[in-house]
Amino acid sequence: MAKTKSKIESDDQQPVGEGTTKQSIIRRLVGHHNAHWWLLTITSLILFLLLTTWLVGSLNYKQTVVGNSRLAHGQLDSQLQTTLSGEIEEYRLQIASLKEEEEIKSYKLSELGIEIDESATVNSTKNNSNYWRNRLLWWKPLKADISLKIDKNKLINFVNDNTRSISKPVKNASLSVGPEGEIVVTAESTGAEKSLGNGQLVITQAVKSLDSSVLEPSEREVKPTITTESISDSRQQLEKLLAKPVIFKVAENTIKPSAHDIASWLNITPDEDTKSYKISVEKTKLSDYINGQVARFITRPVNQVEVVLPSGQKSILVTGKNGSDVTNIDEVIASVQERLMKDKSLSLELTVAYTPFKTISAPAGNKLIEVDTTNKVMYAYENKVLLRTMYISAGAAATPTVTGTFSIYSKLPSQNMSGFNADGSTYYQPNVPYVNYFYRDYAIHGNYWRPTSYFGSVNSSHGCVGILDADAKWIYDWAPIGTPVVVHN
Repeated sequence: MAKTKSKIESDDQQPVGEGTTKQSIIRRLVGHHNAHWWLLTITSLILFLLLTTWLVGSLNYKQTVVGNSRLAHGQLDSQLQTTLSGEIEEYRLQIASLKEEEEIKSYKLSELGIEIDESATVNSTKNNSNYWRNRLLWWKPLKADISLKIDKNKLINFVNDNTRSISKPVKNASLSVGPEGEIVVTAESTGAEKSLGNGQLVITQAVKSLDSSVLEPSEREVKPTITTESISDSRQQLEKLLAKPVIFKVAENTIKPSAHDIASWLNITPDEDTKSYKISVEKTKLSDYINGQVARFITRPVNQVEVVLPSGQKSILVTGKNGSDVTNIDEVIASVQERLMKDKSLSLELTVAYTPFKTISAPAGNKLIEVDTTNKVMYAYENKVLLRTMYISAGAAATPTVTGTFSIYSKLPSQNMSGFNADGSTYYQPNVPYVNYFYRDYAIHGNYWRPTSYFGSVNSSHGCVGILDADAKWIYDWAPIGTPVVVHN
């Protein structure tokens, strides 16, 4: 036994002979070569099966979801437009009522201020379906890429009216200037409401998926955007502005605005994007201030009013008078707007120069109304005699009063007025008294909501000529339809 084991070990350890060595090597090489071929064949077969499966799947089983419908890839060209139109027609956005006792409400897209752009949606969806990554992942349904056209204001109004119920209004921190020129800061406060949160985003996402599942408003805490901490820089900026030395020199006289005066030129508007307040100089406010201050140092010209008689001859109704006026007010205003925020102090010269009167032609008649929007005065003449002088507040710079020769075409004892402000917001003024329309929606009427100090000093209207209620009643009773109205700067 011992010899046998030794023999085997000896055979294993002995050097391989020439014949034995060649045959052994050949057998091993052949076996190794066949294994590679088998591995290559199996790998190729697996890849072929995977490619075939992917190809068959992408051609026959790739699906696009359009609302509640599913379309195979091959159906997109022929059926996508029809299917999309049908889904849009049937789609209703569902929102749970804000009141517990009411049921779920459904809304058409037109009620939301949203329209689906069908052409853009079809093209985008087809392009996405052919995108290599989406073709590769054929087993994943692809949602239609829906393009929306949104009436932002209508959607905002819908969200506020139908998805929000405010139980406690949120208040941003406020920044203003008090009557003595002191800075007033009012702290913010947290609010509460039942809502969808970001209602515009939630609704547009639901529509983009044509998802008709019920949206559930919930109770939410509403935090203020602007806080006392976030407006600290704005407050410091305002403090510096109100303390800044400003001097206007006019006709050897000096005007030194107080902190309250400087504050009267400023627009202090909240900016939720920066969580602070924007401070700027408003041209109209500064112009009104300067005109009011220089009035005691100048004598403005009186415009000459001529009446053209039926014979063609001219008759002077009001004799013009030359005067003096500030000639560089626009340049001074522009300089203040540019430098007030930057310079440590301002000293500006208001140039006063001789100013000739203007001649204004008016139609012949027993009665005539002249409106001077620059001097903020209105005159009533009868048979060439000045009967009444009235101070006015005409159109602000952003909404000026129309100029030209007109006549009163409609009169109303009282009217509710509404329209758009220069910034796009709306206004509503009830019971405006003694309305005399002279051109389109421009009228002479009573103005009870402005302080008395505005008349003759500040143009603040949306284009109408506002006067004191007592003056408005006098004009209403005195001037019949057809009375000429001459408006000039």
